[in-house]
Amino acid sequence: MSNRNTVTLEQKNNDIPKVETQHSSPPTIAKPLLADTVFRPMLFSTPMVQAILKDKKTQTRRIIKLRDKSMPDETSISYGIDFDKDGEMIQGKPDKVMDFSKTFPYWQEQKSKFNIGDIIWCRETFAVKGQRIFYKADNDSFENAGLKGLYDFVWKPSLFMPKDVCRLFLQITDIRIEQLQDISEEDAIAEGLETSIVKSKIFQTYLGYKNYYVQDAEDELYYRGPIDSYKSLWMSINGSESWQENPFVWVYTFKVVECPNGFR
Repeated sequence: MSNRNTVTLEQKNNDIPKVETQHSSPPTIAKPLLADTVFRPMLFSTPMVQAILKDKKTQTRRIIKLRDKSMPDETSISYGIDFDKDGEMIQGKPDKVMDFSKTFPYWQEQKSKFNIGDIIWCRETFAVKGQRIFYKADNDSFENAGLKGLYDFVWKPSLFMPKDVCRLFLQITDIRIEQLQDISEEDAIAEGLETSIVKSKIFQTYLGYKNYYVQDAEDELYYRGPIDSYKSLWMSINGSESWQENPFVWVYTFKVVECPNGFR
């Protein structure tokens, strides 16, 4: 398997020293046939790319938008049917997003632009140096190799990453609808949260989950629970009021795959 740390644009160019990866590559499955697959890009922040590379991230949540770019409320969500412990029929989990259409029928289901089996090609922050591509998610590896002072990287935002330098491919295995604050602890962990062993003021240790939204010196650096950590991650990406808005989101579960044949 090729090194995920850099992409060589011209194999004969060896002027730039090779950086050894400090992480293990996530497990992959066999390359799918290009003709059988739909490919779509998705932006990932540097911490989330690092979590994917460490095989810690298998889910991502994206805000659902209606055709007019507004966020759906309860009137736009269709719910399934469930049964309580006494066998009585109750409202189940959200299963469809409904929206107005310009064509008949005017009240139609709005589906995710992704389907199970589609492959996401990950757009991440990168830099071009000579004939090589470097990725910001590997910054720790550069420092460990003594390269931080050797190169003055000009990082390009993930939005501008072309697909021919993409190194990470994710195949969608499940899609569902959920309201943001309904996330479970298990799913929060699956979002790739950074953890650390923390010593409390009374000299007890616990597994802490990173606070991604530290605002002042009084804020905790690590939480005891994963949901608070994910809340801070969400706010760091979407803004301070975004968690309170509690939007409906697409929940995508995925696994890492190799670069498909014929993609580049």
